[in-house]
Order: sequence, then C-alpha cells, then structure tokens
Amino acid sequence: MRTCENTGRPYFLGPMGGLYIQVSLHLIFYLYRQSVSYILHRDCFLLIIGICFLLIIGICFLLIIGIVLVVCIVNPWVFIPIVPLSILFYLVQKYYLTTSRHVKRLEGTTEVNC
Repeated sequence: MRTCENTGRPYFLGPMGGLYIQVSLHLIFYLYRQSVSYILHRDCFLLIIGICFLLIIGICFLLIIGIVLVVCIVNPWVFIPIVPLSILFYLVQKYYLTTSRHVKRLEGTTEVNC
C-alpha cells in the first residue's frame, strides 16, 4: 500500500479523500465531545457525511466543466462533438432512470414474502 511521504498515511483515497476524512473526523469528534444526545449525534454524523459528499461531487463537477472549457478554448473544433454527445448523454440518462424506476417497481410487486 502506498503511503504519503510526509505523513505516512495511506494514499488510496486520492487528493480529496484525505481532506474528506479529516474534516469528517474533526466534526464528528467535536460533536462527540459536546453534550449532545446519541440520536442527535447520529443525525449530525449523517448530515456531515452528506455535506462532505456533496462538496466532493461539486468540486468534481467544477473540475470537469473547467477541463472542457480549457480544451474548447485551446481547440475550438472539439466543441462540435461535445454538444451532440452531451445531448445524447442526457437522453440516455433520462431513459435509464425511467427504466430503472419501472424495474424496481416490478421487483417490489413480484417479491414473495416468506
């Protein structure tokens, strides 16, 4: 397993994974030391994990948009296939979501309770 040279911690989470774990653990231990009941602590834990997850997803989305913009500025011909491909991606995603919703509904109705 690869480890970071400065800290000696495992380096399998990528550049943002370590920050995610550090922020999460810091907030969890802070809330744990405070006088908060167990139920509120558990709910705060889930809220913190959700917020950190959304931040990482937002950062990844902004990075992808930035990369596409830089590539389009450097080579404008790349913009021509990006538009139809993004429309195709949206249509396939929409079709997949509706199909998976129908399949889940069918699984729920045909499930046998033992």
